[in-house]
Amino acid sequence: MSTNELKVDTNYWIALSILLCFSVLIFYLQLQPHEKSGSNMPAFPRDLKDWRGVELTIDPGAIDLINPDIYIFRDYIRGSDRINVYIGYYESIEKSDLAHSPLVCYPGQGWKISAKKRISFAIDANSANFIRLIVSKGSVQHLVLYCYKAKELVTASEIKAKFYLLKEKIFHGRSQSAFIRFSTEIKNGDLEKAQNLLVNFIKYNKVFLFEPKKYED
Repeated sequence: MSTNELKVDTNYWIALSILLCFSVLIFYLQLQPHEKSGSNMPAFPRDLKDWRGVELTIDPGAIDLINPDIYIFRDYIRGSDRINVYIGYYESIEKSDLAHSPLVCYPGQGWKISAKKRISFAIDANSANFIRLIVSKGSVQHLVLYCYKAKELVTASEIKAKFYLLKEKIFHGRSQSAFIRFSTEIKNGDLEKAQNLLVNFIKYNKVFLFEPKKYED
């Protein structure tokens, strides 16, 4: 057997072994009972200090698609300011895959994404990390900040959140997660004002924190 043939054969068996391990792991996770911990999910007040919350409805077809165990969908209003908040909670790692990324959802609803970047800001000596999107539909432009929460980890990385959930499921038998999104209109092209509005709303009310212990990029 030549060296190249041996290398190909070795790579094949390595790939097959990895695939087998993942198959066994997925099968094991599917056999584990789903945790019933909805009562322990953090409360999200409808009225937040000087902000008034207004309940919104989501199309039944969309709910069937993302299938959260618990969700919050509201506009928060203060004078002429309006912030939309969506939080979808998932009680198992299997269901967490249903949290659709805004990179898919917004274009699917006719919005054009014109910019995407990560931003960070300090909250209680921690660095909170979000993905920032600028989206537009016709003449209307919105600023969007979103992140993922896997137990106590709050991160802008969906991949990092999934790996963390997998570790929690394997070692601790739990895998609660949440997708968290804030948005507001960019009025008169003033991006800085819109971003300050969202950041201050998050920092002042700590609405997305739920007392996490760890923050990651």
